[in-house]
Amino acid sequence: MAFVNAYLTEEEKRMFEEAKIPDPRYNLAKIFLAPNKWTIDREKNIALIYCGVANRDEYYKECFVLICDRIGSENIISLTLKRISIEFQKQRKMQQIYNVDYVQSWDIINIDVPYSLKERFPNEALYHILEEVLTIYGIDGKPEHNRNIKVFLVHEK
Repeated sequence: MAFVNAYLTEEEKRMFEEAKIPDPRYNLAKIFLAPNKWTIDREKNIALIYCGVANRDEYYKECFVLICDRIGSENIISLTLKRISIEFQKQRKMQQIYNVDYVQSWDIINIDVPYSLKERFPNEALYHILEEVLTIYGIDGKPEHNRNIKVFLVHEK
């Protein structure tokens, strides 16, 4: 099986309520993740959840979490990414090369990997998973939006 965009079931939503996972956008222990959709590979037990923008002044920084194995704070990789604009001619050329309708590039601003997951997800493996899951996530992660997209990650320092 591969990644798919899906709405959470009522049982999965209840599991998030019980886990009380802090929303990574805020430094408040009282605000928890309460997603209604995710991009998930059920065989690998990995899911991506879009959390939103943490700061209106830095609206270009988008927050995600990658959940590994099971729903719980210790299994969360927090990500801050920024969409990178691709010049029109380059976009068209890449669309032709990859035979896709759209090409998206994301800059990795920050990745917070818990110690318990560092061995399982060294940088290169994590980047590969992120490109794969963000390609399926597409523009907005909605299951009804099936777009043919290719995603690239960049890490500008």
